[in-house]
Amino acid sequence: MVVSVDGVSSVDDRASGIGGEPDRRAMRALRSGVDAVMVGAGTVRAEKLNLGLDDPGSRQPLAVIVAGNGAVPIREHLVRDPEYPQEVLVFRPEDPHAKNHRKQAHDSVRILPVPANGDGRVDLRFCLEVLRREYGVDRLLVEGGPTLNGALITNHLADELFLTLAPKLMHANPNQIVEPLSRGPQDLQLLSFHQQNGEIFLRYAL
Repeated sequence: MVVSVDGVSSVDDRASGIGGEPDRRAMRALRSGVDAVMVGAGTVRAEKLNLGLDDPGSRQPLAVIVAGNGAVPIREHLVRDPEYPQEVLVFRPEDPHAKNHRKQAHDSVRILPVPANGDGRVDLRFCLEVLRREYGVDRLLVEGGPTLNGALITNHLADELFLTLAPKLMHANPNQIVEPLSRGPQDLQLLSFHQQNGEIFLRYAL
């Protein structure tokens, strides 16, 4: 996640424009070392984004979207190279009355209904088990938004937090990188920090 000095992590639900080129390179470097990249449906709805690597011919991480019951504009907002289409997996809360529990689209997008928690959201622990068992995902990079971040941290499913502090004042209302949790303060362990062009890159263990 990236945040400005005045605590803004997104404007109109978009993080674009807060981090600079060093932050973009850092994010691509993180992506190059993982098996899958996960975002929430709200992130996909907010802006066009690419969840892959810059070189379309290189091995692309699996794109994972955690959705609710609403529409997700994957074809409109998820940028993919038509010659090397990135595989996309969408987790949705399953409908107990539906006859077909798996649906395969024709453009490398698989929609997978999964069990829901009491709040109607997908069971993230189940999703991670599916990713490891069926897709061989060992390392997963999550790029928000706050609701997904908060759910993973609340359920003790996140290991580390990568945070870029951008040298900007956005002059907008501060917002959080993690949805408020129903728990007290949580201490983090600083693993590393790096500075480039005024941007500070922080890596914490949860």
